[in-house]
Amino acid sequence: MKKIFGKHSQSAQFWQWLRRLWQMRRESQGGYATVETALTLPALVAVAVLGLGAGVAGAAKVQVCEVARTAARGASIGVPWEGSAGVTVNIDTSGQWVKAIASKRLAGSVMPAVTCRVSALKETELMMGIER
Repeated sequence: MKKIFGKHSQSAQFWQWLRRLWQMRRESQGGYATVETALTLPALVAVAVLGLGAGVAGAAKVQVCEVARTAARGASIGVPWEGSAGVTVNIDTSGQWVKAIASKRLAGSVMPAVTCRVSALKETELMMGIER
């Protein structure tokens, strides 16, 4: 270094200072990982909870759809529907069509105000000429 900066000793001191500063910067990055984890962990938990809530809502939608279809089919052939846990069904048999409306309120701390509601229409099979 003395060859390059022989006459300008201040330049050599500047480069040494800059090298020390760069080394200190590289050594002091240990706290950044903690800060990044503290900031991203709540976001990851929120995404996971919303994903689980969407899965629960999808499963409830499938269950309610199946109950409405089964209730409408049972009412169209004159078989009473026994019921399902947590699902309420209203059956309207006035006229040519049987309309079953099934609904289920999702319980939980994530989405307490969500209700799945499905309606199914089925033509009365006795009117179509089909007997049991």
